[in-house]
Amino acid sequence: YTQLTGRAGRRGIDDIGYAAAVYSPFHRFEEAAALAGARSRPLRSAFRPTYNMVANLVRNYDQSEAYRLVRSSFAQYLSEEPLTRQLDSVLELFVERGYMKGWRLTERGNRLASIYHDCDFLICEAIDAELLHDLDVSEMTAFVSMFTFEPRREPSGEVFLGDHLE
Repeated sequence: YTQLTGRAGRRGIDDIGYAAAVYSPFHRFEEAAALAGARSRPLRSAFRPTYNMVANLVRNYDQSEAYRLVRSSFAQYLSEEPLTRQLDSVLELFVERGYMKGWRLTERGNRLASIYHDCDFLICEAIDAELLHDLDVSEMTAFVSMFTFEPRREPSGEVFLGDHLE
């Protein structure tokens, strides 16, 4: 709730932000009031210049806008180290490995931009090295099953379901 309503004010611009709770037949007023009045938890950002994110920055933005987006992220606000260093490292790797030329993605880079997984770069490298070409159906199924989604961090342990779901 804190992170959602925190977006009501613009960081560095507004001193205060406002949020409205819209009526829902699935939640009682008391639930919304309890959530709004609850103690705030520290905010963390999941933003980081991953291979997929950088590929999509290159695909969708010019260079100056991509850097501006990284510099203005909430993660950068929380960090003492410039995230643009991580961005630079990924971009250097992309050039070395043929994922981009200039500020444009190659075919390899476009493939990477379409894969969302912690092992996205590894998957692309395996495809490009033709390691998957000779796999039969069961082997390919086993390979693909290794890349099912898992959360990137541990759940907080507290889940708010509301009375109608308990």
